[in-house]
Amino acid sequence: MTVTTPFRMKSLRDQTSLQRVTGQQPKENAVVEINNMFANRPVRTVSISDIEKVAESYKVNVFKKFQGPLIGLYRDYLIHCLSDKVLTNEEIKDLLHLKHALGLNDKIVSKIHSDASESIYKKSVDEAIADGRLDPGEEAFLDKCQWRMKIPHFWR
Repeated sequence: MTVTTPFRMKSLRDQTSLQRVTGQQPKENAVVEINNMFANRPVRTVSISDIEKVAESYKVNVFKKFQGPLIGLYRDYLIHCLSDKVLTNEEIKDLLHLKHALGLNDKIVSKIHSDASESIYKKSVDEAIADGRLDPGEEAFLDKCQWRMKIPHFWR
Protein backbone atom coordinates (compact mmCIF):
# COMPACT_ATOMS: atom_id res chain seq x y z
CA MET A 1 0.00 0.00 0.00
CA THR A 2 1.41 3.37 -1.02
CA VAL A 3 0.85 6.19 1.43
CA THR A 4 0.31 9.55 -0.21
CA THR A 5 0.79 12.85 1.51
CA PRO A 6 0.10 16.46 0.61
CA PHE A 7 3.40 17.49 2.15
CA ARG A 8 6.28 18.17 -0.24
CA MET A 9 9.90 18.83 0.63
CA LYS A 10 10.76 22.53 0.74
CA SER A 11 14.08 24.31 0.70
CA LEU A 12 15.31 26.24 3.70
CA ARG A 13 15.56 30.01 3.36
CA ASP A 14 19.05 31.42 3.03
CA GLN A 15 20.50 33.45 5.85
CA THR A 16 20.64 37.21 5.49
CA SER A 17 24.05 38.89 5.75
CA LEU A 18 23.30 39.89 9.33
CA GLN A 19 22.21 36.36 10.21
CA ARG A 20 25.45 34.97 8.79
CA VAL A 21 27.47 37.40 10.92
CA THR A 22 25.48 36.62 14.09
CA GLY A 23 25.23 32.88 13.39
CA GLN A 24 21.44 32.91 13.39
CA GLN A 25 19.15 30.96 11.10
CA PRO A 26 15.93 32.38 9.62
CA LYS A 27 13.20 31.51 12.15
CA GLU A 28 10.84 30.71 9.26
CA ASN A 29 12.99 27.68 8.59
CA ALA A 30 11.49 26.06 11.68
CA VAL A 31 8.18 25.70 9.81
CA VAL A 32 10.01 24.45 6.72
CA GLU A 33 11.73 21.76 8.80
CA ILE A 34 8.41 20.77 10.40
CA ASN A 35 6.83 20.49 6.95
CA ASN A 36 9.77 18.41 5.75
CA MET A 37 9.38 16.01 8.68
CA PHE A 38 5.80 15.38 7.59
CA ALA A 39 6.93 15.05 3.96
CA ASN A 40 9.45 12.35 4.90
CA ARG A 41 7.61 10.39 7.58
CA PRO A 42 4.15 9.02 8.27
CA VAL A 43 2.09 11.64 10.14
CA ARG A 44 1.81 9.66 13.36
CA THR A 45 5.58 9.25 13.66
CA VAL A 46 6.13 13.01 14.03
CA SER A 47 5.62 13.85 17.70
CA ILE A 48 5.04 17.13 19.47
CA SER A 49 8.48 16.52 20.98
CA ASP A 50 10.00 16.44 17.47
CA ILE A 51 8.35 19.77 16.70
CA GLU A 52 9.46 21.28 20.01
CA LYS A 53 13.06 20.22 19.25
CA VAL A 54 12.93 22.05 15.92
CA ALA A 55 11.45 25.11 17.64
CA GLU A 56 14.14 24.98 20.30
CA SER A 57 16.91 24.79 17.68
CA TYR A 58 15.57 28.03 16.13
CA LYS A 59 14.83 29.61 19.53
CA VAL A 60 11.22 30.29 18.57
CA ASN A 61 7.80 29.31 19.91
CA VAL A 62 6.41 27.95 16.64
CA PHE A 63 2.99 27.38 18.21
CA LYS A 64 2.59 31.14 18.73
CA LYS A 65 4.78 32.77 16.09
CA PHE A 66 3.85 30.42 13.25
CA GLN A 67 0.33 29.31 14.15
CA GLY A 68 -0.94 30.33 10.70
CA PRO A 69 1.47 28.08 8.79
CA LEU A 70 0.82 25.22 11.24
CA ILE A 71 -2.92 25.63 10.63
CA GLY A 72 -2.09 25.48 6.92
CA LEU A 73 -0.32 22.14 7.38
CA TYR A 74 -3.40 20.72 9.13
CA ARG A 75 -5.77 22.17 6.52
CA ASP A 76 -3.72 20.76 3.65
CA TYR A 77 -3.73 17.31 5.22
CA LEU A 78 -7.49 17.46 5.88
CA ILE A 79 -8.22 18.50 2.28
CA HIS A 80 -5.96 15.68 1.10
CA CYS A 81 -7.92 13.22 3.27
CA LEU A 82 -11.25 14.55 2.00
CA SER A 83 -10.28 14.34 -1.68
CA ASP A 84 -12.40 11.19 -1.93
CA LYS A 85 -15.14 12.80 0.24
CA VAL A 86 -14.64 10.15 2.96
CA LEU A 87 -12.59 10.19 6.16
CA THR A 88 -11.32 6.72 7.04
CA ASN A 89 -10.59 5.67 10.62
CA GLU A 90 -6.86 5.84 9.85
CA GLU A 91 -7.21 9.38 8.48
CA ILE A 92 -9.16 10.41 11.58
CA LYS A 93 -6.34 9.02 13.76
CA ASP A 94 -3.80 10.92 11.65
CA LEU A 95 -5.79 14.15 11.99
CA LEU A 96 -6.12 13.77 15.77
CA HIS A 97 -2.38 13.18 16.01
CA LEU A 98 -1.64 16.12 13.73
CA LYS A 99 -3.90 18.39 15.78
CA HIS A 100 -1.99 17.52 18.94
CA ALA A 101 1.48 17.63 17.34
CA LEU A 102 0.79 21.07 15.82
CA GLY A 103 -0.62 22.43 19.09
CA LEU A 104 -4.03 23.27 17.63
CA ASN A 105 -7.11 23.63 19.82
CA ASP A 106 -10.65 22.34 19.21
CA LYS A 107 -11.97 25.73 18.11
CA ILE A 108 -9.32 26.15 15.42
CA VAL A 109 -9.71 22.58 14.16
CA SER A 110 -13.50 22.90 14.09
CA LYS A 111 -13.19 26.03 11.92
CA ILE A 112 -10.75 24.30 9.58
CA HIS A 113 -13.13 21.34 9.21
CA SER A 114 -16.11 23.60 8.66
CA ASP A 115 -14.35 25.64 5.97
CA ALA A 116 -12.99 22.56 4.20
CA SER A 117 -16.34 20.74 4.31
CA GLU A 118 -18.17 23.76 2.92
CA SER A 119 -15.64 24.11 0.11
CA ILE A 120 -15.93 20.44 -0.84
CA TYR A 121 -19.73 20.60 -0.62
CA LYS A 122 -19.85 23.64 -2.93
CA LYS A 123 -17.60 21.82 -5.41
CA SER A 124 -19.92 18.78 -5.25
CA VAL A 125 -22.92 21.04 -5.97
CA ASP A 126 -21.12 22.57 -8.95
CA GLU A 127 -20.27 19.11 -10.29
CA ALA A 128 -23.83 17.84 -9.76
CA ILE A 129 -25.45 20.74 -11.64
CA ALA A 130 -22.79 21.03 -14.35
CA ASP A 131 -25.20 19.50 -16.87
CA GLY A 132 -27.84 22.15 -16.07
CA ARG A 133 -30.08 19.88 -14.03
CA LEU A 134 -30.12 18.17 -10.68
CA ASP A 135 -31.50 14.67 -10.82
CA PRO A 136 -33.12 13.05 -7.74
CA GLY A 137 -30.03 10.90 -7.01
CA GLU A 138 -27.74 13.92 -7.03
CA GLU A 139 -30.15 15.88 -4.86
CA ALA A 140 -30.36 13.02 -2.35
CA PHE A 141 -26.55 12.82 -2.23
CA LEU A 142 -26.23 16.58 -1.67
CA ASP A 143 -28.97 16.54 0.98
CA LYS A 144 -27.10 13.79 2.81
CA CYS A 145 -23.81 15.72 2.59
CA GLN A 146 -25.46 18.96 3.65
CA TRP A 147 -27.08 17.31 6.65
CA ARG A 148 -23.85 15.58 7.75
CA MET A 149 -21.78 18.73 7.31
CA LYS A 150 -24.45 21.02 8.79
CA ILE A 151 -24.11 23.60 6.02
CA PRO A 152 -26.76 25.43 3.97
CA HIS A 153 -28.06 24.33 0.59
CA PHE A 154 -26.34 26.18 -2.25
CA TRP A 155 -28.48 25.07 -5.14
CA ARG A 156 -31.88 26.24 -3.93
